[in-house]
Amino acid sequence: MLIRNLLGNLVLPPLANLLLIVLGLLVALRYRRLGRGIVAFAVVSLFVLALPWTKARLYQTLEIYPVPTAEQLQGLDPARTAIVVLGGGVTGFAQEYGKSRLKDNSLQRIYYARHVLEQVSLPVLITGGFPWGEPDSEAALMGHALGLMGVQPRWLEEQSRNTWENAVYSAALLKPAGIDTVVLVTDAWHLRRGVESFHAQGLKVLPAPTGFRGKTYDDIRTYLPETYALHHTWDALHEWLGILVYRLSHGTRAVSSPLAAAAAPAPSP
Repeated sequence: MLIRNLLGNLVLPPLANLLLIVLGLLVALRYRRLGRGIVAFAVVSLFVLALPWTKARLYQTLEIYPVPTAEQLQGLDPARTAIVVLGGGVTGFAQEYGKSRLKDNSLQRIYYARHVLEQVSLPVLITGGFPWGEPDSEAALMGHALGLMGVQPRWLEEQSRNTWENAVYSAALLKPAGIDTVVLVTDAWHLRRGVESFHAQGLKVLPAPTGFRGKTYDDIRTYLPETYALHHTWDALHEWLGILVYRLSHGTRAVSSPLAAAAAPAPSP
């Protein structure tokens, strides 16, 4: 997992741009024009990737699924459907709590799962293992947070290390219980990969997105670079890289209609 993340950083900004700058400076020692061109490309592309405008456009290509309606949720068969919440990460040791704590992505997924449960009564599975050797699993910490909101998850899946394993191990728990349909709760920009992974396990999926990022400022700030936008751009590019890797390594494919018309993707902006 560490090697995979390091390789991912090598092809994503800003490290990829910095490496290109170094390469350009070395090339310029012998081929001045070519070297300058490489440096210029690295600098200009980093500037563009740090624009809120660029960030928004990238996320709009990922956030293709709409929020499910109350009618869609209430039309599901409760005997064959479960809510699945994907882990969104934990921090390292948090001194104020004396243990690891949930990242913001994990918390907002739990909050939205609780909101879904206000519209329909379904069993809940939370999936997420022990990232980076943390002592507490994502699933356990998220399950505790959900319990504080008055809901106890029926299943905690604590073996998975990535989205593909989320789907594989969740399906292994759900199918013996007669579950063939999941309401999949995760960030809107993560749902393409999530839906494709769960669909590959033979499960029907109703996407339930939260944490949308596909909007930007409505003033001049959208064309001014900022570190916040660059951070989110990295997430978007990393997600597209993950989608490509899954399609090549696991044979996943684009899913245009997980639950037929009930969950048809929203048209691209």
